[in-house]
Amino acid sequence: MSKVVIITGGSSGIGLCTAAALRDRGCKVYELSRRYSEAEGITHLKCDITEMTRSRSLAAYWGKKYE
Repeated sequence: MSKVVIITGGSSGIGLCTAAALRDRGCKVYELSRRYSEAEGITHLKCDITEMTRSRSLAAYWGKKYE
């Protein structure tokens, strides 16, 4: 199984560059941001990390999925 990486603010700038670099190294990359980003091989999830309910639900989901 490849490594799973979760990046916040990955829709642009250094977050997007980091997400792309990790994708290129074979990681499964999820990026969380308020704005949609269309980058091949990177899964975008709309999330404002200041909204704690949404952030906690995503953390619980990944905790169960990738134990």
